[in-house]
Amino acid sequence: RETLQAHQAKKPPSATASTLQPLASVLGVKLGATSAQLVEVLKKPERVVQCTTTDGSAGEIYFYYSLGTAFVLSEGRVESVNLFSQGQSQLPLSVEETLPAPELAGIPIGSTVEALEKAIGKAPQIRQAQNSTEKVYSYLSEGVQVDFFVRLSKIYLITLCKRT
Repeated sequence: RETLQAHQAKKPPSATASTLQPLASVLGVKLGATSAQLVEVLKKPERVVQCTTTDGSAGEIYFYYSLGTAFVLSEGRVESVNLFSQGQSQLPLSVEETLPAPELAGIPIGSTVEALEKAIGKAPQIRQAQNSTEKVYSYLSEGVQVDFFVRLSKIYLITLCKRT
């Protein structure tokens, strides 16, 4: 199985600790990729859901539960990517076959805030989610925003989207 990592452009770390290195893709799929390009790389999604995107246009969400990813498409192009804990496999896996946690910028799902800040610095923006105890740690990288959603001191969701 393909490693569940975001591929980062090979640039030296930013001088600002709160800025991510440029993110080129997630699992080989770039923001802005067409639905055909997405399916070519990751094959048929496990589920497709119709949705309305943040800009109000009709869209689709391609779920790959076994990879712990969901790609949001607007007008046939990848607009954002969500990383979450993978769904349980239908067959039991041996220890050697256990899938790695999905990760972005070297931060896997399940990491602590301490590990996040040690790896990429303090977030320029931390906000409290409405009606919840969870927090969202936001980082910027060349026209892209990455949000790490934290509940009970652990990252449970990572989103990557183009900044408008």
